[in-house]
Amino acid sequence: MKVSRRQCVGWLGATVALAPVAVASVQNGETQSEVSDCCDSLTAAALLSPLVVGSSIGRWQITALGALHAGAVSVQLSGLDGQLFHIDICARDDAPGAPEPPAHTDHCDLFIANEGKGNDPTVEDQGLAAMALAEVIRTHENTTDLHGLMTLRARLDLHGANVVRRCV
Repeated sequence: MKVSRRQCVGWLGATVALAPVAVASVQNGETQSEVSDCCDSLTAAALLSPLVVGSSIGRWQITALGALHAGAVSVQLSGLDGQLFHIDICARDDAPGAPEPPAHTDHCDLFIANEGKGNDPTVEDQGLAAMALAEVIRTHENTTDLHGLMTLRARLDLHGANVVRRCV
């Protein structure tokens, strides 16, 4: 099995990043007792559990979680410098010519929402955040209804102007 430097850093970073989240959740006795009737909210909550708004994952903090919109779920994060950025969780696209995301799972692609349509270079720190989120998603994606997620190409084709940064 060939492992790239990017994959190795992602696995290592996510493992270290998730340890404090798991410990904090157990110590605080946090449970997710309320489940929204809206399948859109359930998708975001189920994919990212135990992460919620205010959770830290490594050196990033989740500042907003979006509902399913135009085929993706958006996560807004802030880095150590306080700069906000968005990660869109889309359906995985393995077709030839598909944009290469900075992180992916078996069923999802995670793109930095930099309005580059999957073609612009990724800021390294934001790409590492996407890899850390992918590790969380990997633990839930096989038991979560991903109906409604679209590939980035399908989102751009069908929703074009509606594919904007959205976490409200």
